[in-house]
This record gives sequence, structure tokens and C-alpha cells, in this order.
Amino acid sequence: MNRSTNKRRVAVVGTGHRGAGTWAGEAIANCAEHVALVGLCDTNQARLDAAAARLGTDAVCSADLDDMLDKAKPHTLVVC
Repeated sequence: MNRSTNKRRVAVVGTGHRGAGTWAGEAIANCAEHVALVGLCDTNQARLDAAAARLGTDAVCSADLDDMLDKAKPHTLVVC
């Protein structure tokens, strides 16, 4: 875990219902003291933009997985 915040850095690939709603949304709503959403990735740019806006996150958002991983540096990757 990130020693400076003691939060697990989590990124989500796939921002459809399960990715943005179930995983990312629930992590923000119920686990914010333990989890930091640091990245979102989806090849569908419109869905990615909509998910980031709906979640109200400043996480790294990219349609390219390698780019998102390089910039966000997550501890955990959830693939939906």
C-alpha cells in the first residue's frame, strides 16, 4: 500500500456497468478511506468520459491500457 496515504491504489479497466458502477462506484462510496481510484481505462472514449464524470474522479483516464498503467501506477487492477 502507498505509505503516504495508506490507501490501496486501484485502477479499473472497462467502464461499463460493472466497471464504473459496481467496482469503481462502490470503492468510492464504501471504501474511500482504504482505496484510492487512480485509473480508468476503456477503448470506448464516450463511455470512459461518462464514467469519469459520473464518478467525479480525478483518476487518470485513458483508452490505452499501457498509458493508464504508466501514469496511474496502481497496486491493483480490476478488469471488467
